[in-house]
Amino acid sequence: MPDVEVVGCTGNWRAGLDTALRLEPDVVLLETKRADGDGLKALACLTDECGCSDVMVLTSYADAQEQAAAHAQGAIRYLLKDIDTAHLVREIQSSTT
Repeated sequence: MPDVEVVGCTGNWRAGLDTALRLEPDVVLLETKRADGDGLKALACLTDECGCSDVMVLTSYADAQEQAAAHAQGAIRYLLKDIDTAHLVREIQSSTT
């Protein structure tokens, strides 16, 4: 999509944190439903340590408690993965304006 550049991608949240700290992207997309159960921990680390980036949760299914916790920990959006690409791009762009 025009005006959107993917600068990194990882399946490991600690590597993702290191990448975000190094590259300082405008937006970080984070899946909180993780096999290791550390999704909200990863979110807390990202929002605490990578203040230059907005963090959006992009997850497989809605969870009202997790959504509330994500917003309390600084996530600017809580989106489901079934979002269409154009809508996702609009969400990303609206956070950077």
